[in-house]
Amino acid sequence: MISDEIVDLGWKAKHRTRPDHSVRLVCVAVKPHESSRGTLGPHCDGVLRLVTNRLDLPAELIAEMYRLRWVIEMFFRTFKQLLGCGHLFSDKHNGVEIQAYCAMIVCMLILIYTGEKPNRAMYQMVWYYLIGLASLKELEGFIRTRR
Repeated sequence: MISDEIVDLGWKAKHRTRPDHSVRLVCVAVKPHESSRGTLGPHCDGVLRLVTNRLDLPAELIAEMYRLRWVIEMFFRTFKQLLGCGHLFSDKHNGVEIQAYCAMIVCMLILIYTGEKPNRAMYQMVWYYLIGLASLKELEGFIRTRR
């Protein structure tokens, strides 16, 4: 923890009004790094700045809540992008649950069979097999090349 302070925010633009309440600025030390997207993304100077209106919680708890939130965000990113669940086949609870379980089972089977974290290509090949666009021989050949 670097700092924990109550601040008032202002706006550079004249057409915006200032918030009518103070906010809390919690600064946490993190590992500095360059942007993974080259020059397009922001660089990290080693300070994570969290702004919140939760004045009743300890700063450590706010930092931990953010860390856990980030873990959840990364799970959903993986779920949508890697596991191919950006489009849900059903809007019913049971249908979403079945799709999620199927995606996780396929992911675990690929991990067990190949010994490596599944990537999007592996996952898509399994789905091609399941919907009949690829034969079992093609699927086995694809996975064999990845071992």
